[in-house]
Amino acid sequence: MDHALQLTIRLAHPIKLQPGCYFYLFLPAFWFKYDIFQSCTAIAFWCPPEDACGAVTEITFLLSRRGNHGNAISRLREGQTILLDGPYGMDYGLQKYETVILAVKGMGIAATLPLALSLAARQHHDERVRDKLQELAGKGKTIAKQQSAATTDKDLKTLEQNKMDLAKERREYSSKKLYRDSIKKIVLFWYLESNEQLSLAQQQLVALQALDPRNELLVVWCGLAHRQAGFVPFKESDFWRCLNPNPNRPFDKIIVNKIKAERSRLSGNMAVVASGDDEFRAIIRSGIVEGIDDKSIDLMETEFQPRGTGQSQATAAYSRPDIKAESTVKMEQKKASRESKGSLYSTISESSLYSIEV
Repeated sequence: MDHALQLTIRLAHPIKLQPGCYFYLFLPAFWFKYDIFQSCTAIAFWCPPEDACGAVTEITFLLSRRGNHGNAISRLREGQTILLDGPYGMDYGLQKYETVILAVKGMGIAATLPLALSLAARQHHDERVRDKLQELAGKGKTIAKQQSAATTDKDLKTLEQNKMDLAKERREYSSKKLYRDSIKKIVLFWYLESNEQLSLAQQQLVALQALDPRNELLVVWCGLAHRQAGFVPFKESDFWRCLNPNPNRPFDKIIVNKIKAERSRLSGNMAVVASGDDEFRAIIRSGIVEGIDDKSIDLMETEFQPRGTGQSQATAAYSRPDIKAESTVKMEQKKASRESKGSLYSTISESSLYSIEV
């Protein structure tokens, strides 16, 4: 994909990141070390999952060659120094939801894949600690039985030392922080604008799949831009799929239908996070408003939104009053149709965030 590239930066000092955070990048200039008068905004797209909840020394950004900074980004070479200002951004609080659906189009994956990686890494961390504590408890019972059956002082001394070592290891794991998130299911729908976008996110998708080896947490569906056979960046299954395009069923419509089905089928609270161009996000919003019934959905839009066709501003925010007006019309129509049946109607919760284009 010639309009995008991955930029990996080794940091002079470790910093702590939160998923979805962004930086202002001051790129090398012809006559100065940095162009301090202009910066481009970029999402921290990748850091190793085991470091997702701590400090990192290396960050990868997914940058677009489109826009005002395209030429400067294309001139970047290995070994150059870049000035970073950040991290900035908000905590979406997705860990409090039982179901999180990420609806993404194109380069919007830069804003949402870190969210999925962080949630999965936190869940994997908790499971690993609990599994280890359970394993140590089993070893403790085995040592206790061996002590009861031991007949020599040498055996008793060895078992006592093993017991002390085991207690030390148990204290170490018992002191580890558990996140105790409410999350039970993460669904990622990615509507690709180009099949080549898969290769840009390959490392991240492989790492994400490795965090859920039993397919108990994640569902990832990628809607391809054109038919393709062969390359798939992950191991395919019912939970991880690459779908060829269907002219009769656009992938954004499939996403909306799946969100409605998940909301109808699953109990508990649900959040939908949308990232993509204006048209895509409008389809997601309208679909959620139309499909909402007696169960609420919290709809959020990421701070970063990719540049869409026809967008001329470097920074834009979607119009909250327009969304509210659209929601109100739908709500009144649905309320009128339900009053005779005594149905409950749960309004949609919206989070209006500013869009930062790269």
